Amino acid sequence: MLNKEENIIQDTIAYQQKAFLVVNTPEAVKCLRDRKIRFRILTLLTDNPMTLSELKNELKKSDKTVYRYLNELENAGLVVQAGRRVFKNEKNKFSGQTLYTRSAKVFYDGLIMEEIDQWIKDKKTTKHQNKIMNQVSLLVGQLFNNRKGDNKSLWELHKKLIKKRTEFIETFLDNLSEENMSIITSLTYKEVQYIIDTVGLFALLTEPGWNEELATCFSKPK
Repeated sequence: MLNKEENIIQDTIAYQQKAFLVVNTPEAVKCLRDRKIRFRILTLLTDNPMTLSELKNELKKSDKTVYRYLNELENAGLVVQAGRRVFKNEKNKFSGQTLYTRSAKVFYDGLIMEEIDQWIKDKKTTKHQNKIMNQVSLLVGQLFNNRKGDNKSLWELHKKLIKKRTEFIETFLDNLSEENMSIITSLTYKEVQYIIDTVGLFALLTEPGWNEELATCFSKPK
């Protein structure tokens, strides 16, 4: 904690923050989805790096508690040690504290589709898997004169679309203007997730060939 007789001399930042990071590990996604202390720490670090003491004062928690959560966020790759803050007291003695920051301005939960995929695979029988994809095939098939769809091909195309959307989003956000980035970083986790997903879907519409590829999944009339 900064004493009254201490003055901040310099902040040295050695970390170049990323614009965008796809989060795809269970540990990191757990931290992102947490609406309590982990989320509050990430929110506090949105604008500027902060020290442990500053975070403790904002959160009204002990050093030990804040450090434990910071350590979790570091291990998850969401928070990094950005540099050092140097202090000088009235006796001209120097001290320093670590500055923490988010590893990226914007985080995207990339594990959702993997979880759905795993959920289907974890079911004990192929009967349940086929039931899920049969419903998808039935609904999408209405776009193709009620032709029967190939479940495996549909699922693979779906995953391909998700991957392509994520690739576009990474490139898009890396080149986002400062004004738009400021708007994105001011939003909640769910708002960011929805906006990024929607922009990614619209972006796919600009690329030719997807409709034709979808059509190949439907070859047999019912």
